[in-house]
Amino acid sequence: MISIFRRTVAVYASATPAWLRWGSAIGWAGVLWMLSARSSHGQPGPLWFSVVWNSGHVVVYFVLSILVMSALTGRPWSHRVRVLVAIAISTLYGVVDELHQSTVPGRDCSILDVCSDFVGSVLGVVLGFARPTSSSPRD
Repeated sequence: MISIFRRTVAVYASATPAWLRWGSAIGWAGVLWMLSARSSHGQPGPLWFSVVWNSGHVVVYFVLSILVMSALTGRPWSHRVRVLVAIAISTLYGVVDELHQSTVPGRDCSILDVCSDFVGSVLGVVLGFARPTSSSPRD
């Protein structure tokens, strides 16, 4: 299943024009910005709701990091540098978005959300772009 996912990501990253890859990453960041601009009124929900809500951060930053890594494809950097840059850009965007969210009525800035953003960013890049090691079986 993961190999099919990786192949799909690789085709997107190599066959899509750079302007569209960057446009997709920026567009997705815009969607995240709009979502965090929605005000929240009311009491916090139960613990399970917080866990589910934070898992949403993992998912959306998983997608963002794949789009950013795809946009970085073709740069004259090593794979490792592109991975680190994609994780850094995605996570730093999470920090900026949390600061933005702190200005929205009923919302706050949460380090737990930033940690969830980081986890999603790492998972996206690792699952989408990890290179097989020489000892791993090829399919």
